[in-house]
Parts: sequence; structure tokens; C-alpha cells
Amino acid sequence: MGVFSKLFSRKPKVTMPSDLYNDFVVDLGASTTLSEIIFIFGEPYWHDDDKDESILFYEDGTVELQFEFPGKTHLGFITILLDPIMAKTEQRGAYGVTKSWLPSNNFKPAVTPYR
Repeated sequence: MGVFSKLFSRKPKVTMPSDLYNDFVVDLGASTTLSEIIFIFGEPYWHDDDKDESILFYEDGTVELQFEFPGKTHLGFITILLDPIMAKTEQRGAYGVTKSWLPSNNFKPAVTPYR
């Protein structure tokens, strides 16, 4: 087994900042589903859904967090943008966004996650 296989074969554990999530550990990996992300992070600012993939967009005005689900089943990519694409009028139009910008911070979970 190569070095990269050893590094990336384990399911990552992400510790969320204490001011948002009381320092709980979130297990994210290839088996994570869309509904699990919504359970943990709450309702997204926008949910883009096409025939090939689903993307959840979480915004706080300065940072954008995207969870991408290729094949619409399980988590494939997590993207963190310091220049949010949803802050751009033309990008919101391209995604068909009907919500106004500047969103309220929606990085807080809708429910208290498990520890």
C-alpha cells in the first residue's frame, strides 16, 4: 500500500469550530449522503440538482462551502471558496437561484448533532 493510499483510505474526521458546533467530530467520507449533510449543517442556501449530480451550497457572505454528490448518491467533493461564486449575480442566475443575496449565516445545524 502506497503512502497516499494510507493517508486517504481512512474516513476523515473533521472537528467543527466550537463557536458553531460545540467541538463535535463529524465523520465525512464517500459513504456520506445528502440527507446526512443537511442533518449536520442544516438547510443549505441553495440546492442545485440536475440529472448527473446534486450540490449543496452553504454561505456566510464571505465563505462558501459546497458539498457535491456525483451520481446523486454519496459525497464526492467538498469545496471551500473564499470568493463565493454565489456572491456573483451571473452565477446565481446560471444556477437558477431565487433567494436574495446576502444570505444569513446558514452554517449552523438545524438539529443538535450527535457526539
